[in-house]
Amino acid sequence: QFLQSSGQPAPPESAQTFQSRLQSLLLTLIPPSPAAVLRGSRLRGSSRKKNVVLGAESVRVFMGLEADDDRVTVSGQITDENLDANWEGTLLELRRSGARVAVTLVDEDGYFECGPLTTGPADLKISSGQGPIFHIEGLELNPAGE
Repeated sequence: QFLQSSGQPAPPESAQTFQSRLQSLLLTLIPPSPAAVLRGSRLRGSSRKKNVVLGAESVRVFMGLEADDDRVTVSGQITDENLDANWEGTLLELRRSGARVAVTLVDEDGYFECGPLTTGPADLKISSGQGPIFHIEGLELNPAGE
């Protein structure tokens, strides 16, 4: 037959293997390019601003950092190449030394905002409840920092 194969089909991936693969994906910092700007920025006027783009698989997190004195507000948008992805209600956490310093929910358009909080490094965790957990450790929350 035309569609018949002589070998046995590969066994489907077990649910446990699939679940463990989705447990946690490391976000990486994407180097800035001239075209990389915060989409639909909700940042207010400030002399100290910085845009950061993070990514893992088909997901991009566009973040804007806006500082006043020693406090920073973090805002941005989560996008996904998978147009069916729904990020509404996704939990976004910032932690320092394991302690939660900020938490917010992503709105229906993928936007989020939290702060103001003190500048300095923090661990970012994004948990949708329906898929993988994205995280990055030591994200510098300081517009003047690199």
